[in-house]
Amino acid sequence: MDYHWWNRLGMGVEIDLTREQFGPEEIVTEGVVILRPPEMVRLREEYELLRDRVLEKLSRALSS
Repeated sequence: MDYHWWNRLGMGVEIDLTREQFGPEEIVTEGVVILRPPEMVRLREEYELLRDRVLEKLSRALSS
């Protein structure tokens, strides 16, 4: 067993930017929601960069 992480936004919208890395023979099951604690600092800069990029793409898509 291995782990795969992706983002679940409000209203149940899921954004998985790396799902295509799995081949057709691999099974990615339903996820378990794990809330990130506010004091978590590991990889914070990377998460914030990803968040900003996702929000920018969503904003552009919604305004089109």
